[in-house]
Amino acid sequence: MKKLSLLTVFSVVCLLLFNVFILTCNVSANPDNITIIVNGEMMEFGTDANDPYPYIKEGRTLIPFRRIFEKLQMEVTWDNETRTVHAKNETTVMELGIGRKTAIVNGEEHTLDVAPEITDDRTFVPLRFVSESVGADVDWDAATRTVTITFLIDSPAKEIPGGPGGGTVKTYKLGEQASYGDKVFTVDEIGERDKSGRAVITGTTNFASTDMYVEIYSDIIGASPFKTQAYTSKVDDGKYVLRIFHYQASNTPIRKIVVLLPDDNGNKVAVAEYMP
Repeated sequence: MKKLSLLTVFSVVCLLLFNVFILTCNVSANPDNITIIVNGEMMEFGTDANDPYPYIKEGRTLIPFRRIFEKLQMEVTWDNETRTVHAKNETTVMELGIGRKTAIVNGEEHTLDVAPEITDDRTFVPLRFVSESVGADVDWDAATRTVTITFLIDSPAKEIPGGPGGGTVKTYKLGEQASYGDKVFTVDEIGERDKSGRAVITGTTNFASTDMYVEIYSDIIGASPFKTQAYTSKVDDGKYVLRIFHYQASNTPIRKIVVLLPDDNGNKVAVAEYMP
């Protein structure tokens, strides 16, 4: 009897360890190996158990609802009693219910191919539908399993009265030095695609920054600019390397790059533009 009890305990422990291993793998795995790029920035998933990956169901990509709505600059709320997602911005009001294939957008009903659902205690919504409902363009690259979403940014860059160039944003050639207040920077080169498929734009600054952005304009007529963050890394006292990673720019010719920095009120404003 004692031997049986020990064997039973051992079996239970092994089973528990196995379940923990499986759960850990599920958290860290990207089941359908999907990449999602919004306005040139790749969304990251799987950072922890509360950040699940998107997945494909019946040929449609489902994504955690809060991640995509906030990325599309929409206010989002969850009604637990009715199990309904509510999202809105200045032009669009959307309602999606769990298990319901009818969504309501600006008071009109729309039929969904796949209903929103709850998976592992997280609410997922159909990516293409919610993106296109706010006016975004959605492309699917089956070869790389990549979804590319492009939408017009609500708050475009503003010109700075009395700023560089005297009332308008000054235009520079690649490699020329620009400044805004005590901030000095250059945009030097638009590189080739790196191994992950990104176009790498490089330059220099005299400051570390987490709030420097650029808008990238392509040669495609009617295309909206792509806004993305610029990253700096220190190489010497007072000297930093500037890197801008952009996926969409690797597929289209770049017409100009507009540099955005915060003004005294914290608003991101255009301070310089570079022409390739």
